[in-house]
Amino acid sequence: MVCAGFDGDGSGAFFSELLASPWRMFTWHSMFVGVTAFVVGLGVSKGLERSVKITIPALFVILLPMVGYAIIAADIMAAVEFLFEPGFSKLTVAAVLMALGQALFSVALGR
Repeated sequence: MVCAGFDGDGSGAFFSELLASPWRMFTWHSMFVGVTAFVVGLGVSKGLERSVKITIPALFVILLPMVGYAIIAADIMAAVEFLFEPGFSKLTVAAVLMALGQALFSVALGR
């Protein structure tokens, strides 16, 4: 695993090492742009649709071990409580007005 055992400092050092190597960045960037150009060049049904049929299931397959690791290694109940327990004490009038403004803008009433 590439990132096994990295903490914040280790990942920062890894990123700094990447930034210090322009040819390595150029290689990765060129590969990304090349693959993107190839997919776009094939069009919507032959390119984009075909790539999405491959990448979305692959992302799901990658997600499953990550969720399993998170359940084993971390306090999953604390995470579930954080996600699904509403904190109404943190809700203010300004936050409600901002949310309403965003909702109206999203349905194109705020133009």
